[in-house]
This record gives sequence, structure tokens and C-alpha cells, in this order.
Amino acid sequence: FMNDFSQFPDTIWNRYYRKHPELLLRKVTQGHPAAQDYSFGKSWLTAAGKNLTYVVGPDSPVHQVTMEEAEYVYAAGPPYWMTARDAYRISYHWSDFLPRIFELK
Repeated sequence: FMNDFSQFPDTIWNRYYRKHPELLLRKVTQGHPAAQDYSFGKSWLTAAGKNLTYVVGPDSPVHQVTMEEAEYVYAAGPPYWMTARDAYRISYHWSDFLPRIFELK
């Protein structure tokens, strides 16, 4: 298992992090998972539209995410690199959000 990407060149990261290399942690640690960049961009955020608060709740940090961050920072998918505690926290919340997302369809 590899969790330290500090020796990798900046060119492997998506264009957001190439523009903001100071934001790269380059190491997977508790609270700082990593994932592959996916091409669905910001659609994960815009799909809920006006129902976003219903899906994630009024206090979710997702309400502070910019469209640029949604497209280039959080449009991620498998494979994932994370600690077991992060995997549990993500899975727990995802299982709560997912039924609400399907209700909107």
C-alpha cells in the first residue's frame, strides 16, 4: 500500500492542483483521503439543485464548495486511498445521503 505521493511530479495531479500546488498534501493521512479524478465534473453537486439542503442537510460543508472545487477537487471516484476511519465516516454518510438522492429522480 502506498500513501506517500511526495516524490511524484506535479503533472500527475489534475489541473486544479497544478494551478494550486500549495494545497497538495501529497500524503494520505487521517482526514485527508485521495481518489482518482473522474470526468463527471461538478455534476455531483449540481444534480441535487435546489434540493441540496434536503440531501446533505443545512450544516454540511458542501454548501461552501465553489463550482471550481466541485469540478476539480471533489469529482473523485475509485480507486480510493484512505484510512479505515475515513472509509467508515464516508460510507456512513453516503448511506444516509444516497436514498435521498434517489428520491429526487
